[in-house]
Amino acid sequence: MIRRRPDERELDHDVNLAVRQMRNGARKALPVAPILLKGCVKGLNCHFLSRFCRKPFMEINVPTLAENTTFIELKAAKPTGLSLTQLGVPQLDCTVVKKGKLHELNQMLEDGRVGRRFQNVRVTGVKTREGEVETAKIFIQFEVFGDDNVPQADNSGFAAALMAGTESLTPLPPTVAFLPYARAWFENQFVFDVPTAVFDCAERIELTLKADKVRML
Repeated sequence: MIRRRPDERELDHDVNLAVRQMRNGARKALPVAPILLKGCVKGLNCHFLSRFCRKPFMEINVPTLAENTTFIELKAAKPTGLSLTQLGVPQLDCTVVKKGKLHELNQMLEDGRVGRRFQNVRVTGVKTREGEVETAKIFIQFEVFGDDNVPQADNSGFAAALMAGTESLTPLPPTVAFLPYARAWFENQFVFDVPTAVFDCAERIELTLKADKVRML
């Protein structure tokens, strides 16, 4: 005969009680963890599971960076300058430029601390001709710093939309920021094609830093 340790006999008693309660509809009174009960009901061998399985699962509080939305006004700008040259913008008489800038935008942790910093946020809209085709593009550039945390997966990045007053003209695709490590600054640069008619009407851009689950360091 196989002798079982006292804690295994106690576990057998709890499992059998839980199974009877479940069959009687008393699901809320289960004294063992759901995964343990599920395995026993299916006839799996539960006797070698560690005793911590008898404790109910506790919800883990994962730190989260809060979503933050702001608006950046777009103003007409000169179609020349170093910043446009670095973007490769054609220097043509027909080139039209709109610019907007924001010094800083932060994402906060639930305890009120800053968790991620976005600085020197620059938005540049360009309408020009490429050969025989008129095109419009929106460039978004910023520097991002992750404080004492890293994303649990790919970071949620940001979303944006071109606006005319309070009217949304077109959303820009959600984009993941380039942030490979914490505690360091990284330059980010993105470009989006938009219809020229939308570019003409755009007065500002809505920029949303998406909520993000993180791991603290």
